[in-house]
Amino acid sequence: MKSPLFLTRSMKNALAASATAALLVGALVTPAAASTAAAASTSPLPALGFSLNGEALSGPVSQAHYNTLADMSPSTEWARVGFNSDGNWRENVDKYLGPIREAGMKVLLRASFRGAVYDKRVSLNATEQARYGDFVRDLAQYVKTEYGLTADDVVFEHPNESNGRVSGAAYAGAAKNAYAKLKSVDPDYKIIGASENVYASNWKSWLEDVYDAGYASASDGVSFHNYDPQGASSKYDFLESLMKEHGHWPAMVWLSEFGTTTVPGAKGDGSANAGLSAQSEAGQATRITGVLEFLRDEYPWITHTFLYADEDVPARKSSDPFEAYFGIFANDSNGTVTREKPAVQAIRDLYAGAGDRETAVEAPSEPATPAPAPSPTESAPSETSSPEQGELQQLASFPLTSAQPSAVAEGMNATPITGVGFRSGPRYDDFSPAYGRTVLQTNPTSTTASTNAAYVETVLTPDAAGHTVTVDSIHLDAARGGDAENRGVRIVAVVDGVATTLGTQTLPTQRPETTDVDITGLALEGEEIAIRIYPYSPVSTATVEMTDLRIHGRIAS
Repeated sequence: MKSPLFLTRSMKNALAASATAALLVGALVTPAAASTAAAASTSPLPALGFSLNGEALSGPVSQAHYNTLADMSPSTEWARVGFNSDGNWRENVDKYLGPIREAGMKVLLRASFRGAVYDKRVSLNATEQARYGDFVRDLAQYVKTEYGLTADDVVFEHPNESNGRVSGAAYAGAAKNAYAKLKSVDPDYKIIGASENVYASNWKSWLEDVYDAGYASASDGVSFHNYDPQGASSKYDFLESLMKEHGHWPAMVWLSEFGTTTVPGAKGDGSANAGLSAQSEAGQATRITGVLEFLRDEYPWITHTFLYADEDVPARKSSDPFEAYFGIFANDSNGTVTREKPAVQAIRDLYAGAGDRETAVEAPSEPATPAPAPSPTESAPSETSSPEQGELQQLASFPLTSAQPSAVAEGMNATPITGVGFRSGPRYDDFSPAYGRTVLQTNPTSTTASTNAAYVETVLTPDAAGHTVTVDSIHLDAARGGDAENRGVRIVAVVDGVATTLGTQTLPTQRPETTDVDITGLALEGEEIAIRIYPYSPVSTATVEMTDLRIHGRIAS
């Protein structure tokens, strides 16, 4: 039995960034289609995210719905969810984060004050500020350990809309406490915040108080809420001026909530003159795309936007219809999505063939030239051939009968396979007559897909100083060594010291059958690239076995 790799959505960034990209998810994306996806506009759109209805822990969790959200644009979508330390917060995190990550979305993870603070039953004093900092640390450690989230997968967010609940100085104090504790878990983790109700009379003075109390040293940027129509610039201009005044520039600025409600019967057409009142469903589509285009053209420093919300809130449809109908998906009284509103297709059309600001940051400075597809009669590059620099070729091949590569491209170095962190091994065992050959056998140290675990790796470097290596695709065959479920591999690339998770593949097959793990369209370029394979299984005695590792790419001066 062969099964394709489950690709995380971060792979889509590479697809949009490289005209040679082709992702294998049941069908191959042609070079022409990849080129279309990579055709970024002169001024790219903000990266797209969704503030989930589940953020309020209401309504059912639907994997199919999350998968639909994850396919709204050619790049990686973000999901925004929030939790506080009340009750069993780990269970709540698991309820939502698992399906979000299964869909391949990245996460804006809000850490909120506990309910007693929001209800103003308890003041945000020094004790509560420290309690909040502890929660941020514990939340970060949990998602790092249990889900393997790196700084590429998650950004944390301080509590939102706190003006009117806590003072600006107390908010900044809590942020300072949390900042150091977050960085103790992972210095690369980022946290943003200070979002507020910008329609409250004190929004400017409260934000000034937050910054006067030292917020610039307590965050990596700002998350901002703004439901103004396209063309309304005053709130963004104030934010920019305040951040610059306090030396917090350049910094991350994410619009963590925007959108408009579609109360049944509303007549608003979504134009700039339609104001903040409810819009028709067609008007919602006009408003959302209009704001995205406005930010694209006027505010390039707002790099990420989050629609509020992905779907309507059934529990509020009678009691508070204005708040209930912000979703771009309609649902029934049970919270089951029933249809798309027109905004869904309008967003798809806007982003189709367009780059976004996250892609623009990660894309190479010069787009690669598409390689012509080989004809059926052409063979793969010979292991003994010497392609010109820059041509696609096999960089290294490992049959995994031993640690040594069987072939390495001219001008390349590939280190033998090494194991890091294993309690024993890894080892190369002869499994004849099962495989009819020796394979690499590992005993994983993690029961889930995680980068805090043992791994095997090879490191690729060019021979000549000043040259770089580009990895375009990776192939591996892997299998379970027995019938225990939930085994798999996570593939990570470390490019010049920066780690990026490429994909995670569960292994439904048991020896001697293998699962194809194919990752294509990568365009990873650097002077040193380590390819790491993290196996995982339910128990340490349940092995994961690997054969036939092949890496294709290019060498360039």
